[in-house]
Amino acid sequence: LYVFTDRGRVFALKVFELPDASRTAKGTPIQNILEAMQAGERLTALVALRDTSSAEHLVMATRKGFIKKTPLSEYANVRRAGLIAIALRKGDELAWVAPCTSQDRILLATRKGKAITFKATDARPMGRQTQGVTGIRLQKGDEVVGMGIARPRTEALSVTENGFGKRTAVAEFPTQGRGGQGVILASLSPKTGNVAAIQMVDEGTQEILLITSNGVVIRTPLEQVRALGRATMGVKVMAVGETKIASIATFTPMRPAQTQLDLPR
Repeated sequence: LYVFTDRGRVFALKVFELPDASRTAKGTPIQNILEAMQAGERLTALVALRDTSSAEHLVMATRKGFIKKTPLSEYANVRRAGLIAIALRKGDELAWVAPCTSQDRILLATRKGKAITFKATDARPMGRQTQGVTGIRLQKGDEVVGMGIARPRTEALSVTENGFGKRTAVAEFPTQGRGGQGVILASLSPKTGNVAAIQMVDEGTQEILLITSNGVVIRTPLEQVRALGRATMGVKVMAVGETKIASIATFTPMRPAQTQLDLPR
């Protein structure tokens, strides 16, 4: 299990090293498990890989639109003490990490409703202590709110701050060159607010979790979120009142006693 933080560091744990707990338990603060984490350092991504994984690289994205693809072999010696995963530019932070292959496409989405999709091969492999390259060129005041691996038959689930959501087939996002401004992800207005988050979903995804800025969590079936095109605002999926949607997660029941949760990004 690889644990990535906003400061661009990575730690490694064996899953069996995590303390067992019930579904309703509060859990253990990650700083109690990874004592080398610094004050104020936040966990931003978890990547669990089996020895038999077909992934060739880990791709990571920052809030300011930079991406980096690193061979998995670079992480063979990561331990609890941690290593640098990416060298960050001033004011930037690491926010998303995912395994990928050379056949994959990478999708980046922004708060102002833009998205770009490009081939994973457009980003050359780089070592850990490098800054990466431009994934999407951001307009002033914009930032990345999500990264996903756009595989065939997947959809981009997008939700706005004011609770509007939709599913859009990845086939609707043209493959472009890395570093452009992208295309429209969603039609935004004061009614919808900005894009809060995206997640990639497929036929195995059954439920989503909507998480507000004041900690309220709503669980809803994915099928209740309509499939719509890029240039649409989506439909109301949650009444937010005075708060805002902060993040989303997908939830796939595996069997009655066990569930799999994809963390919000």
